Amino acid sequence: MGASKQPRMIIAVAAAVVVAAGLAAWLLIGRSPSADSRDDKMVSACQQSASVQLASPDSANFGPMAVEPLTAPGEYTHKISSWVESKNGLGATLRSTVACHLRVDDGGNVQVVSNVTSG
Repeated sequence: MGASKQPRMIIAVAAAVVVAAGLAAWLLIGRSPSADSRDDKMVSACQQSASVQLASPDSANFGPMAVEPLTAPGEYTHKISSWVESKNGLGATLRSTVACHLRVDDGGNVQVVSNVTSG
């Protein structure tokens, strides 16, 4: 490799390292801690709201909760969907779907607007 190409190669490698480090940091950090905290609050509110509809709330085992922000203006700002397994009145375990519509205000307060739990 010629002497004139060596500095260009060093600059190219250094630029690639900086870009790779930035991409790795973005992938690892992802969302801000406040967004994660808000999502945790929403999931907890949805699970609590769904649990009161179950015959045996203590037996509830929720699946992964998918949090979806809604961009259209309306009564709610987020939708959460999942499933829950719980015992019915006879002790049999059943799986039901869960869908919650929530409103989150600018202060981070979470309110469940509607909740549907169906088997």
